[in-house]
Amino acid sequence: MRLPYVEIHSQRAAIGIDTEPGKFNIRQGRATLHLESTPATVQIHSEPPVVLVDNSRLRAAMNGGSMREMNQRIYSQLPDIARQGIRETNAKWERIADLTDGDNNPVATIAREQLFKEGPKIQITAPPSSDNVSFEAVLHKPEINITPGGVEGNVSVTPPEISFRRGGVQTYMKQYPSVTVEVRNLDLNI
Repeated sequence: MRLPYVEIHSQRAAIGIDTEPGKFNIRQGRATLHLESTPATVQIHSEPPVVLVDNSRLRAAMNGGSMREMNQRIYSQLPDIARQGIRETNAKWERIADLTDGDNNPVATIAREQLFKEGPKIQITAPPSSDNVSFEAVLHKPEINITPGGVEGNVSVTPPEISFRRGGVQTYMKQYPSVTVEVRNLDLNI
């Protein structure tokens, strides 16, 4: 004999959802820009450069320069000439006093040498040189006046046009819940 049993089946509910998104539509025309510009101006005033020429060293090299310069040049050489004369005189007397020299008459020998000897050289003019003339340029700084320019602007903005369509959400029962109970092998005979 079979025993009766109960079968229970259940079905879940299913909810369906349909959505539609909202939509924005924004339109805006371009802005207009109006510009006015004023150019900058520059004014420059400058004086021409001046060249100063100093040729005093050239005159001193060619003709001695002024009398004062020439006398100063000559007098400045006298101490060296005096020292050179003292050295030469000492050397002469040392030769005369040197008995081992072998010269029987050193005084006559020295006198002959002194007869044809040139005197000390005195420089009357200044030394010649390639840079005896000097140039100096005097430059004047230019005066610069700047008037700044400018730009004036005006902007016209077009307001935006906005349209909006609402979205939506729809819910519905896609499947209803249910419970089924079945009894099996039930003998109802009495």
